[in-house]
Amino acid sequence: MIRAVTFDFWDTLYRDDPVVLDKRRDRQAAMVQSFFSAAGRQMDARAVRSALDATSNIIDTLRHREHRSLSHTEIGQRVAQELGFELSHHDAEVLAEIVSAGGVQYPPSPVDGAGLLLARLRGRVRLGVISDTGLTLGMQLREAMASHGLAEFFSQFTWSDETLTTKPSPRQFLYTLHMLGAAPGEAVHVGDLEDADVAGAKAVGMRSIRILTDGPAGQTSVDTAADAVVSRLADVARVLNDWGLELQERV
Repeated sequence: MIRAVTFDFWDTLYRDDPVVLDKRRDRQAAMVQSFFSAAGRQMDARAVRSALDATSNIIDTLRHREHRSLSHTEIGQRVAQELGFELSHHDAEVLAEIVSAGGVQYPPSPVDGAGLLLARLRGRVRLGVISDTGLTLGMQLREAMASHGLAEFFSQFTWSDETLTTKPSPRQFLYTLHMLGAAPGEAVHVGDLEDADVAGAKAVGMRSIRILTDGPAGQTSVDTAADAVVSRLADVARVLNDWGLELQERV
């Protein structure tokens, strides 16, 4: 019996547009400039943009190599260090949250069919999000989901900037399942990354569905350890139905 379904955020439930991402980074850079300007330090826009990109790369490197996430304080301190400054613990945390808030005006967009799928799952299983984060913190990602009417479907949000652990660490999955009240054998994880989503879910005994975001429409043939492969988020409903989860009709 399936009691819980968990989802990755990036390229599973939500997708970023390069143009929107560029606008988000410009806005974040402007807010960093304002932060330092208030302290009497004038920052060049290109230098700030470079500092943000460098910090984002560090976050990505740690996620892949050590399966850990920077704390809010560490994120703020990294940005400041890239600009040649050291901040107090409090100011570094504030800076990280300012950077994250800078992205609110330019959020990622829900993947086609996300709302419909979640509506069909409502009341049938408990839902959770397990996602790694970058410069935009989990609290802002949840805010974006709320603005699109999707946050209400979920009982648990597990963001790496809050747990300081990234996928495929078993901790991310087991903690989420504990909060959802489901055993690994009663749960399914949906995501796009083999080495994070599929590997992490399978390691703790969950079934997994991999979404091929970069392949041609309809492609489901790929070398993977996932229990099922789909090319669209909407097709997750079909797989879950095949596994015995009777879903509501489309609404």
